[in-house]
Amino acid sequence: MITVVKVLLYFAALGVVALGFWQFGPTFLRQAGLFRTSTTVEVPGEEPRTYRIVTVLSKDGIPAILDPTLVSAQEVGTDLRDNELVLALSLNGDSRAYPISTLSRHEIVNDVVGGVPVAVTW
Repeated sequence: MITVVKVLLYFAALGVVALGFWQFGPTFLRQAGLFRTSTTVEVPGEEPRTYRIVTVLSKDGIPAILDPTLVSAQEVGTDLRDNELVLALSLNGDSRAYPISTLSRHEIVNDVVGGVPVAVTW
């Protein structure tokens, strides 16, 4: 019985989504922050690269990192590829590298770098 109810709720939810899409169209969804298409990343000394972005969450739909775990460059090991994009920050002799792959899953990282509170966003 519970499985039947779940299936019915699933199809009801699909109907609501389909009705909303039919009623408001893709423009509404793009304005809500869904279905962004691409962004260009400029790296000093390289040609700008355009990356395709697929977004299915709205603004604030992904959690912030409030207490980041720090590891040294030697400890990273195989967690990062050699050509992995990072957002780098140095303040007062303290440096951090935030992997773009992590920042893409978290809208903001609240951290303290060189004694200065920072909000790292991507």
